[in-house]
Amino acid sequence: MLSFAIPALAQERSETGREVDGLWKFKNEATLNTTILTGDSDSIALNGDEKFVAKKKAVTDIFRSGVTYIREEVFNDATPAKTASRDIFAKDKILWEFYKRVYSYSGGGWLTNKTSGIDHQLDGFTGLGYKLLVLEKHNLSVETGYRFKHQTTAASLPDEGTSHNIDWGLDYLWNITDKSSLENETNSLFDMKNQDNINVLSQTRLKVEIVKHLCSEHLSGRRLCRGSKTRQ
Repeated sequence: MLSFAIPALAQERSETGREVDGLWKFKNEATLNTTILTGDSDSIALNGDEKFVAKKKAVTDIFRSGVTYIREEVFNDATPAKTASRDIFAKDKILWEFYKRVYSYSGGGWLTNKTSGIDHQLDGFTGLGYKLLVLEKHNLSVETGYRFKHQTTAASLPDEGTSHNIDWGLDYLWNITDKSSLENETNSLFDMKNQDNINVLSQTRLKVEIVKHLCSEHLSGRRLCRGSKTRQ
């Protein structure tokens, strides 16, 4: 099978940040991207993601929400089979650094993907984390804790119901340059009731930013930049 990905149009990202009274720091980041895969099957994925971060001293609140739409067409004996899914999600995570590199975290999330049969999925999690590396270019953290998941489906499926899991996670960030970074998030869920049920999710993101400042000439002859636009 020969397959390749094309970032159609371009991945577009806008980011704003501000500080209030020198105490709270806010950062907002919006990302829109498109990916096309072709080979034995053709698929197109559209994703819109909004990330909001609020930080005050040792407390950080991270809220993410977004929509992912995937359409896939599989070629089997010249008879194409088409599928589509739409995933809507929201997630909030609060971190508290209470001792040097040690921090606690807690939060929850919700998603729905009715086209694939999931009516609602609720998640709750809590645990401890430790920052193994805190360098200029590299950051590495490990987390372990408890995760609760409750899922309802359109039809009676084995995945429907409530599960209690031990969660182990790894988060690595490499700031390659001032305008590019590589991030990997890996989570393993161990079902406390059924030890043979292990779920592993790994996501890798490569970000390359091109910043263009929009400036205007002031009456005094100074150039004033009104904003910036970033493409990823």
